[in-house]
Amino acid sequence: AYTSEWEDVRNWSNGVPIATDIVYIPANPAVGTKQPIIQVDNQSIECVVIEAGADVTLSGGISFEISADVNGSGEFNGSASDSIIVGGDLNLGSVALGFVLLNGTGAQSLTAPDTYTNLVVNTSNDVTVGVELTITGTLYLENGNLLIPSGSSLIANTKSVTSGSLRMQREIIGSTGWRLLTAPLVSNYGDFLDAIFTQGYTGSDSATGSPSVLYYDEAFAGTDNQRWRQPGADTDVTVPGRGLFTYVFGDITGEPAYSAPLPALLDIIGLESDGVAGEFDFGVTYTTTADSGWNLVGNPFAATIDWDDPSWVKTNVDNTIYLWDTSINSGNGGYLTWNGSTGSLGNGLIPPFQGFWIKANNPTPVLKVNHSAKVTGGVFYKLLVDVDPIIMFRAENDSLEATTYITFDSGALGSKDPSDAYRLIPFTDTFVDIYSISRDNDQLAINNYPLDFGIPIEIPLDVKAYHDGQSTTMASNISWPKFANIPVDWTVELYDRQERITINLRENSIYYFAEEGVAQELLPPITPGKIGHSGPLQLKKTQAGHTARFLVKINPGNSNPDIPRAYALGENFPNPFNMGTSIPIELPVEGRITLKIVNLQGREVATLIPDQHYRAGIHHFKWNPSQLASGVYFAYLVTEQKSFISKMMLIK
Repeated sequence: AYTSEWEDVRNWSNGVPIATDIVYIPANPAVGTKQPIIQVDNQSIECVVIEAGADVTLSGGISFEISADVNGSGEFNGSASDSIIVGGDLNLGSVALGFVLLNGTGAQSLTAPDTYTNLVVNTSNDVTVGVELTITGTLYLENGNLLIPSGSSLIANTKSVTSGSLRMQREIIGSTGWRLLTAPLVSNYGDFLDAIFTQGYTGSDSATGSPSVLYYDEAFAGTDNQRWRQPGADTDVTVPGRGLFTYVFGDITGEPAYSAPLPALLDIIGLESDGVAGEFDFGVTYTTTADSGWNLVGNPFAATIDWDDPSWVKTNVDNTIYLWDTSINSGNGGYLTWNGSTGSLGNGLIPPFQGFWIKANNPTPVLKVNHSAKVTGGVFYKLLVDVDPIIMFRAENDSLEATTYITFDSGALGSKDPSDAYRLIPFTDTFVDIYSISRDNDQLAINNYPLDFGIPIEIPLDVKAYHDGQSTTMASNISWPKFANIPVDWTVELYDRQERITINLRENSIYYFAEEGVAQELLPPITPGKIGHSGPLQLKKTQAGHTARFLVKINPGNSNPDIPRAYALGENFPNPFNMGTSIPIELPVEGRITLKIVNLQGREVATLIPDQHYRAGIHHFKWNPSQLASGVYFAYLVTEQKSFISKMMLIK
């Protein structure tokens, strides 16, 4: 028995009440139609259909039970103390009640709406969600499973668990090859990966062969290859937030052991790791003797997370993520990058099951994600307004393609900064690659360059193309489909060193060329039973003596009238001086500088700037030699391009 009275619910069918086991509620009943009060006393109604524009309102602590389906495009409204109990499928336009309880004896589906205050799952089977689901209050998992299928998310930050669980799925499509995965629920490796063939650890499909499931322990003492670790057994508990470098064999012709065709459906049952006080700590590390900060992590939640959400804590961590996508590069796969505003990923959304690389850049790094970074929706819409200049270069060879970005902002460095993205090695031997090279010879997929400079700059740009592990001489091209917010005074050119050709990027949109060379830095081929390469996936610095084929040449013209046109160490003022003096320095581009004071004997007596980055512009540095004797001293400036010296006279 539930309530003694249910008022204001209207039941018409051409003015005549229909059978009491099915309630049909239209939006516009005929004029003059009787509007009966339906009594609900010690009984339930089998099915409710609510037409679009119509609504049912409960009030006074009503608990209304429907033993079968609830559907239609209308609304179920009520107070925080009202509830509906549904024994069938739920597919309704809106439900605004305190509680919705799903208690069917068979399988149920929840298709709409997508938001509830409190949802109770108490069933002997699964409740399959067909929507991006958000619970603003509490999710009660009393019995059975709430199933989140592939491509969907669940946001439920407060849970009450009795005997129920979450169940999540992800479809693995495409072809044989590597995936970056993570377990969104706490379970074990056997449950998580039982849909694909695994090898190399106890309880896997084959205990022999190279491990096909690996994680990267940045702090492990040993060689870089030794930092790759495999599960001890399939019964080991999955670690929330740990990325897994996983090889999916699929169905390989001639290899009977690898005969599970794709697609495959990962299916895991367990509970979500919510972290502590609404925040999940990834526990990232930075070990100088290791690979200096590369961490393979993964989305710990059942919902998509937004890397650009301001609630993240990113201390001593680059603001760039690297995701592997098997579908790009004509199915050969490639890395997608995002640095918060730019990149081939297109946005900062990281779905459930997704592993990704991040890089710590200093000791004691911290990476934490707050529950508020969770988002839903198959497509993420946000206002992206290009403010700073950006150039996207695309390289194409046959059916292969790759992109790289050069962006400009006032806070960037000419060397590696947190908004840059490294060029990472693809998990394939057939690919085309394009990247720029920083002043420190780092190979970058995103090069975030200082916006302010007063002299022409040159940014090396290199292209590589390989088919089946061999360099190719097939015709290639470079285009620049995104050329946005470039100052009108800038002259931007692409220079081909090999052909000695200069292309104006404003006047042209594509450049064709033939790439020749010897294959370098390729991965070993992947063969069944033997996993090929591993490692932190960062290409090392460009070797000394290597000359990139292309240069991006930018002349700023008169776009920065306040920026010097040359390096200079100006005369100090006052000079001579007896108290303090000011030493002016002019920098036409951002860079590292050192400023020292030496005496007539060449001995250093003071260091005003100990090898630090400074922006382009005019800078003044005070020197107050209170402990030194009168005499001649020299200001000695060292920049990345030139050295300067200036004479000063101290009189006391």
